[in-house]
Amino acid sequence: MTVDNGQLKITIRAIEPQDYLAVGLLWNQLGNRWVTAENIGPHCEREQANEDYMTFVALLDGQVVGLVSTVKCFSPGFDVGYMHIRGLAVTETLRSQGIGAQLLDYTENYASALGVHSIILNTGVQRTEAHKFYKRQGYDNHSWCFSKSL
Repeated sequence: MTVDNGQLKITIRAIEPQDYLAVGLLWNQLGNRWVTAENIGPHCEREQANEDYMTFVALLDGQVVGLVSTVKCFSPGFDVGYMHIRGLAVTETLRSQGIGAQLLDYTENYASALGVHSIILNTGVQRTEAHKFYKRQGYDNHSWCFSKSL
């Protein structure tokens, strides 16, 4: 799908093997320093083997400039469940130009086509600009996410 948001002509498509390194760098922008050039490929291959996982990339002039990674989850009382956005990132120098919004819109259309009833996502408490972005896109923050490293 090609999107012209008035400023940049973006193409959004499913991840392909040639995208893995660029996707790994975007994951690192989110603070995931454990993602390396050595482990991103095997990770992406595992995800592609499971139809519940999907990663889409945004391309500008053929270069990966954004990603959204999702997993379809089961939910009691619903046949399909909900979509969890595991990560959304845009190259730092291209933020605030509509790429993230187009990735979210694409994800919402994808989830809707699957019959998913809602989308959830987590973002770090320190990422205040991301919080503002998600609110502008119509997302509510009505819960807390807790985690524990083991």
